[in-house]
Amino acid sequence: MEGRASDGGFARPSGDTAAGPATTTLAIDHVSMEFDGRRVLRDVNLSVRAGTVHGLIGHNGSGKSTLVRILAGYHRPTAGSCWIAGERVPPGSPAQVKRLGLRFVHQDLGLIPEFTSLENFGIGGEYPRTRWRTIDWREQARRMRGVFEMLEQPMPKNRPVAELTAVQRSLVAIARAIGARPEESGTRFLVLDEPTTALEASEAQHLFAVVQRLAKANIGTIFISHQLTEVLNLCSAVTVLRDGQVTGTLETEHATRALLVEEMLGKETAAAESGMKHHRSGPVRSAGEARPPALAVRGLRSASLRGVDVDIAPGECVFVVGLAGSGREELVYALAGAVPAQTERLEVAGTPVRSMSPATARKMGVALVPGNRLPGSLVADFAMRENLTFASLETVTGVVGAVRRPRETAAARSWVERLDIKPTDIEFGSRFMSGGNKQKVVVAKWLSITPNAMLIDEPTAGVDVGAVTHLFATLRQFADAGGALLVSTSELGDALALADRVVVMSEGRVSRVLVRGEDEFSEQALLLAMVEGSTTESGNPVVPRP
Repeated sequence: MEGRASDGGFARPSGDTAAGPATTTLAIDHVSMEFDGRRVLRDVNLSVRAGTVHGLIGHNGSGKSTLVRILAGYHRPTAGSCWIAGERVPPGSPAQVKRLGLRFVHQDLGLIPEFTSLENFGIGGEYPRTRWRTIDWREQARRMRGVFEMLEQPMPKNRPVAELTAVQRSLVAIARAIGARPEESGTRFLVLDEPTTALEASEAQHLFAVVQRLAKANIGTIFISHQLTEVLNLCSAVTVLRDGQVTGTLETEHATRALLVEEMLGKETAAAESGMKHHRSGPVRSAGEARPPALAVRGLRSASLRGVDVDIAPGECVFVVGLAGSGREELVYALAGAVPAQTERLEVAGTPVRSMSPATARKMGVALVPGNRLPGSLVADFAMRENLTFASLETVTGVVGAVRRPRETAAARSWVERLDIKPTDIEFGSRFMSGGNKQKVVVAKWLSITPNAMLIDEPTAGVDVGAVTHLFATLRQFADAGGALLVSTSELGDALALADRVVVMSEGRVSRVLVRGEDEFSEQALLLAMVEGSTTESGNPVVPRP
């Protein structure tokens, strides 16, 4: 593993502080980061030259996001430093990062849908002003046109960003990050975080051409992606993070997908790949033999989903996993009608549903438990009692529609006892509860409507071990009583503990289904299935490196 870049192996960064930071255009030098005593980055070194495209890969939790936040000045590293063009970047200083020419385009793009492309172009920077101190829209348009000319792309029409195509939105975000032609804006680097997640194949081709134009303009790009084919075709070098450490940096002309997977997962896990070929990749089976599925969807499409088929049987617990941008994050919301989506067919307990909306889902006995407890699931200013009964008010109201306090109190106390919610005082303010107890209240609120199916996003985020035990026991009881569970999670341990089946998402589609008792159920098996899905040929045309 030492200095084998010439023969296809990884060369570990030397991090020689005497020459590295002074001579490389961008250098991350021996950076470490701790949160509450837990080290998430360990002695990370990374060097990127101007005019090159440098890949950064690693599975979920490898430390990529933390590293980007350090580069942006959002976090102060526990140890180490960052350098741009030989000048040390003061830690925790976003203004200095921008002055030194480092720009960012995050996965969510950060655009305001109702604003036009020209209006979005100035957000985060400075709008040019006339002598009357009004915005100089003519100058603003000149700057934006200059960036698009440099990128050799037509400038989007001046209409709301929501009306643009996905690739046009990405180009607006890139143009905004650059701000003007590089000689005017001082842009030296651009960090692109999962830029092709929402793009179709033809759109991805445009984006790759833009990245190459940036290289020709001597702008260095850090390209973060789970799509290894894209990285290998677009980048001149790639750095791999695993568990907060750099496992190596490789020139991509010597790399293969198998080698990158090995470095992402470790040799032992990657070696198990040959034994994983028996996993299902066909249609999802239903565990119910006599009864219709509690929930069945065909051809589910949304901004991130590209034709998903899922069945959930009564009494079954199905978990959904996938790398960032796989579509896993949006599935439960699309099924519940919480985000715009279309289906070829949708049935709840055998009853066809023309289109799902939150109101329809509630009427059909489908409960959605969002991942954001505040404000998505709880009213911060409500007492625990009010939040516990909020979804089932009809059970605690009288004939004239007024809440009957004795009924409400009895119902709230019953759920507090059943889920061991702390504190036991039902008048306690919801905003002051711990994350685990907030989640118990959210789950209890939706269980109170006696749903047929529950769609849950990130059930254990911010939840302590003790609360997880009670939550899992409650969810298992719900399934054992005939309820159907579809759970989206980034915590593989949750799936291993509770799932009957695991649906693996990749590029907006189901790439694999693992069945307990038939397939290997281990963290390595799930992680390998996720990575395998992301390394298949996506169909996205990748422009070869110049």
